[in-house]
Amino acid sequence: MNNGQGLASHSARRRTFPLDSAIASTLALATLCYFSIYTQSAPYFLDTFGYFADILKAHRGDGDPGGYRLANTYLYYFPVVHLGGLGFKVISVAAITAFAVIYYFLIKRDFSRPVAVVATILVVTAPASVITSTHLKEDFTCLAPLALSLVIIGRASHLGWIFAAGIVFGISLLLKEISLVAAPLLLSLMHYYRHRPSSLSEFFSPRAILRSLGCALILAAGVGIIGLVHPSRFSDFLVMASSPYMGQFLGPFSPLQARGVSFWHEAILYLFPVYFIFLVSAAVAIRTTNFVKALYLLQFLIMFVFLSNTTVSQMRHYAPAIMFLAPLFADGCKILLELIARKKTFARLVPAGLTFIAIIIGTLQIMYVHPTVEYRQRMSPQVSYYGKLGEQLAADSLLLGMDNCPIARFNTGAPCRTHKPDLTAEGYEVLRAEVDELLQDHRVYLIPDFFSYDANGLVRARFREDFELNVFFSSLGEDYHAMTYGRSIDDVVRRVEDTRNCIQSGPRHITPVKDTDLPLQLFEQAFRCSGQPGKLRFITYKGRQTPLDYQHVFAVSRK
Repeated sequence: MNNGQGLASHSARRRTFPLDSAIASTLALATLCYFSIYTQSAPYFLDTFGYFADILKAHRGDGDPGGYRLANTYLYYFPVVHLGGLGFKVISVAAITAFAVIYYFLIKRDFSRPVAVVATILVVTAPASVITSTHLKEDFTCLAPLALSLVIIGRASHLGWIFAAGIVFGISLLLKEISLVAAPLLLSLMHYYRHRPSSLSEFFSPRAILRSLGCALILAAGVGIIGLVHPSRFSDFLVMASSPYMGQFLGPFSPLQARGVSFWHEAILYLFPVYFIFLVSAAVAIRTTNFVKALYLLQFLIMFVFLSNTTVSQMRHYAPAIMFLAPLFADGCKILLELIARKKTFARLVPAGLTFIAIIIGTLQIMYVHPTVEYRQRMSPQVSYYGKLGEQLAADSLLLGMDNCPIARFNTGAPCRTHKPDLTAEGYEVLRAEVDELLQDHRVYLIPDFFSYDANGLVRARFREDFELNVFFSSLGEDYHAMTYGRSIDDVVRRVEDTRNCIQSGPRHITPVKDTDLPLQLFEQAFRCSGQPGKLRFITYKGRQTPLDYQHVFAVSRK
C-alpha cells in the first residue's frame, strides 16, 4: 500500500469509527444484558469446580494453584476471592461481551459492516455459545483474545504489530488449547496483510513466502514469551493429544465423524440446510480471488474436521467453528439480497434485510435454548445434588466415584477417591482390596458415576458380587458432560419414531415432579419398536427435555 492509499484508508476509518463504535456498543449492550441475567452464579462443569478449589486453596495459603489451564485460575482469582461463585459469572459475561465487540471489528474489516452485524448476532446467540457462556465454561475467555490477535494481525505491515499479535495469541493458548487450531488463519492473514497480493501467483510467490517465514518467527517469539509464564502448558497439548479421555484427535473421517456431525447440527439449532448459503460466498470468493474469504472458509473446514474427530467433543465445543462460518453465511445472504435488489431503491434495504434475518435466527436460537438455561440457573443441578448429599453424610464418610469426585468433594467436604479407567481383572483386585481396607475406618458410598469408565463391564459386575449395595441417598441430578440443551417433546418423539422404527402404542402421560420448586413434569410415552414394547420417559421443563433424573448414592458394606 502506498502512502497516499494509507492516508486515505486512515481517513476513511476515522470517518466511520463513530458509527462502528455505536453498532459495537449496541451489540455489546444486548450481549451484556442477556448474559448478565441468565448466566449461572454457581459452577456447573467439572473444570469450573476445579478452578474454584484451586483458587480457594491458593487463597488459604495451602500452595500454588495447579491445573493444566493455570491462566484461567489466575484470570478468575480476584473476582472469585471477593465474590465467590459470582466471580465466575462476572468473568464469563465480560468475556463474551468483549468477544462481541472485538469480533464485530474483525468481521467488519475482513468482510463488511452489514456482514459483521449479522455474524456477531449469529455467533453470540448460537446454542453452542449460549450454553457454553451461561454455564461458566472458559471458551470465550479464549475466543476473545483469539479474535483480538486476528484483529491485530491486520496491521502486519509493521513488525511490532506482528509481535503483539503473537503475544495475544499466546494468551489465548494459555486460556484454552482450541486456539492452536486457528493458527493457520492467523499465519495466512499475516501473510496476506503483509504483502496484500492481488493474484494467486503473488500470494504463493516464493519471495513473499520467505519474507512471511521471517515474520512468522517474530510471531512465534511473541507466543514464546507468553509461554515462559507457564512452560508446561505446551507439554499439556501433547498429553491431551495422546489421551482419548482428554481430547485425542483421531484424524479426518474417523469413526467419530458421524457423531461429530450430529453435535454440529445441535450446535447451530439444526439450521445447517440454511447455513449452506455460505457456499454462495465461497463461490464468489473463488471466482473473484478474494483471499480473505477463502481463508475463512479453509479455517472453518479445519476447525470443523478437528472438532468432529476429537474424542471429547460435544455440542458446546463448536462455537469456534461457528465463529468462522457465520461471516461466510452472512456474506452469502448479502450477495443473494443484492442480486434480488438490483434497483437502487431496494439496494439500500439490503443491510436492513440482513439485520432482520440475523434477528430472526438469533431470536429463534435464544428462545429454543432458553428453557434449559433458565432451569439450570434456578436449580444449579450439581450444587443442589451434592449439597443435599453433604447434609446426610457423617464425619467418617468417604466417597468413591470418577469425574464427579471433585464436584462431590467441593460440595460435600467429604474425601472422594477414583479408580483407573477400564480396569482389568488384576486392576479390579487391587480396587477390591482397597475398598475392603477403607470399610474398616470409613462409611463408604458410591456416587452416581462410579461405574463409568468401565468399558468391559467388569467393575460393575464384580463389585456387586463382592459388596452389598444399598440406596443411601436419592435426588434429582444430571450428568454435566454433554452440557447441552433440551429439545421439545414433539422433536424428541419424532426422532424416536424416525431413527428407531417405533410407533406410539398408547397415550402420553405428563405428571408433575414432586420434591422440587420448579415446574418440572415427567413425560411418559409407550412405543412399539420393531414389534417390541418400550417406553420413552424423561423429565421436562416448560416443554423441553432435560437430562434430570433421580440419581442414587449407594452405601457399601461387606457381604
